[in-house]
Order: sequence, then structure tokens, then C-alpha cells
Amino acid sequence: KDAVAETLALPDAIYYATHHNHDVKVAVANYEAAKASVGVAAAAKNPTFTYGYSAGRAETVGALGTNIGNSYSNSLSATLPLYTGGKAEGAIASARYARDIAGANAERAVQTVRLEAAKAYFTVLQTENKADVAAMQVADLAAHKKNVDAQFNVGVVAKSDVLATDVQVASAETSKIQADNAVAVAKAAFNNVLGTPVQTEVLLTDKEFPHKTYGIIQKKEEAHPFLYRPEEIIFTLR
Repeated sequence: KDAVAETLALPDAIYYATHHNHDVKVAVANYEAAKASVGVAAAAKNPTFTYGYSAGRAETVGALGTNIGNSYSNSLSATLPLYTGGKAEGAIASARYARDIAGANAERAVQTVRLEAAKAYFTVLQTENKADVAAMQVADLAAHKKNVDAQFNVGVVAKSDVLATDVQVASAETSKIQADNAVAVAKAAFNNVLGTPVQTEVLLTDKEFPHKTYGIIQKKEEAHPFLYRPEEIIFTLR
């Protein structure tokens, strides 16, 4: 995808993060290297072949004159390690352990990034919602200020009311600036999780937090913590 604008739903963001996040890429690369190391260690038990070639020229002086002779030699040898004292087997086992650890680290990196992507996504939504509320408050107070100014001009309200309204408007505008800055920071953090440039414009398709409805009757709801909360399970087993 181009690093110009990203229009993402939550599942798309999680998928994108797991395939482009730098930490995941490093963890996967380490896993691939560990897998290759297993093959290298296992190769120590395979037969090895050695090929050699040599050529030479000799001059001999006899009664009939100088005689020049050429000689050629080829050799091929094979070596099969029948017993290594456990060295090769130990190296293979060690490489396999390293591969398994690298695989676990890669899986942990993927799961961590999935969680971070979801948290960053909802943080952007939260900050955007707060920024929308701040913008609405500024608009409402601006309209209120016009009304107060009009009433002051006809002598209905005092100057103190006008000043109080000005303070409210200024405070609301400051809150809006802070909310807009929070949105920018949240989007930069979200882009960092996704592995895209932090200045990439993020457009989220989800605008509200999802709420899942559970159809649980009261008795099942009361029994639920005793079945699933660890401290309640320990208590009931005593």
C-alpha cells in the first residue's frame, strides 16, 4: 500500500500490522535464520566429498636428447562421520531448541503487535471523538458569545457576562487545540505500530466503539465468575 493515505477497518489494521511491523519482521527473520541453522548443524552428519586435481611437467636428458613428459592426477575421497562423540547430535539439538525459541518469539511478536494495533486503533477513535466534542463545544460557545454580545449591546447583560463568555470561549478553543494534538499523536503511534511513516494520513472506517450484547440470564451471570475467575476457582476448590 502507498504511504499516502490509509483507510482501514480494525481487521485490516491488524492484518496490515502483522505483515509490516518492523518488530514482527525482525522476529520472523530470526526464526528463518534459526531454521537454517538446524540444517547447517544436521549437515555435520552427512558424508563429505573431496576432489583433488594436479598436473606437472618434467624434463629428462638422455642419450637421445631432452625428453619432456606431462603427468596428471585426479583424486576423489568421501568421508562419513560414523561417531562424533555426541558433538554433532548436541549441535543439532541445540539448533532445534534455538529454532523453537525463535518461533515462539516470532509468535509472541505477532500477538503483541495484534494487541498494540487494536489498542492504537481504538485510541485514535477515542481521541477523534474527544476532538469532535471539543469542536462542538467551540461552535456552541461561539454562538452563545454572539448572543451575549448582542444582549450587551442593547444593555440587557453586564460587561462581566461578556468577559465570562470570552473566558469560556478561550478555554474551549484551548481544549480543542489539545484534542487535535492528541489525535495527531495517536495517529502517529498507530502508524508506528503498522510500520508506516508516522506522517501517513489515517482514515478509520469505524467511528464508534463496538459493543457486543450477551444474552445471559441472571443465574448464569451470577455463576459465571465462579467458573472463570481464577481467585473464585481457588476459593471453591478449598
